[in-house]
Amino acid sequence: MLDGLASARLKLIRASEHIKTIKNSIATYAASGPYELIRDANGKEKINIIREPPPEISILSGEVFYQIRSALDHLTFNLVKINPNSIALPTDWEESCSFPLKLTLPKSIQNPPVPYGHDSFSKALPGVAKGPFTFIERLQPYYSSGAHNPWLRRLAKLSNIDRHRHLNLTVTRIRKNELVFFDSGAKRGSWSILNHDTELEAVIGTDYPMGRAVKTDRSFTPIVTFDEPTLPDAAKMPVDFLLDICAYTVETFIAPEFEKFIQKP
Repeated sequence: MLDGLASARLKLIRASEHIKTIKNSIATYAASGPYELIRDANGKEKINIIREPPPEISILSGEVFYQIRSALDHLTFNLVKINPNSIALPTDWEESCSFPLKLTLPKSIQNPPVPYGHDSFSKALPGVAKGPFTFIERLQPYYSSGAHNPWLRRLAKLSNIDRHRHLNLTVTRIRKNELVFFDSGAKRGSWSILNHDTELEAVIGTDYPMGRAVKTDRSFTPIVTFDEPTLPDAAKMPVDFLLDICAYTVETFIAPEFEKFIQKP
């Protein structure tokens, strides 16, 4: 039977395969011209999304989240199973053991970090030694700092939505890249993410601190993002980018630490 390290690797490989399929689906969708610029009677331009992303993207995204979270659980199960301290594990530990992803700090704890062996983690991490316990606790999404915590927060929120409520909503947004030329010879580059029905700013002929705008070079790229009100920071991230970083975080930073804990004599 495969151990937790091996099965976690296989699950992350499957997640990677799904991400590749999602990227291909998004590329095909973006190439189909899912938006247009429309101009009203007053000459004002607006973004008009004429075709929504295919449901396949939402379905496969949910499967990616599942595989990533399941990989974390397999690693945790293996960690508990080796039971290095030879303690008497609870009779139901196999049903309760999992990698915790807590979005809010346990009410019984006033000041993190959470004390070793705290009851809020005891069912998920029975018998786990202080070193790995501290590592797992410091990754919890309730921490605002930490290089990996924001990605685990996004993973927790979006996977919970897909598992318990509905498919993660996706929406097409437009990334506008713009280079403005001024009569002073200066140039200014910028980018922004635009929603459906967004009115484009009139630039040419407008006075700015660096001069009057005389020309613009613009490009528009459709991107697919998650559209969940509880996770507004994901609105500017392409779906495939967010999934890639979540999987990368687990594969590159978390799984190797578990390997050290599991193989440590």
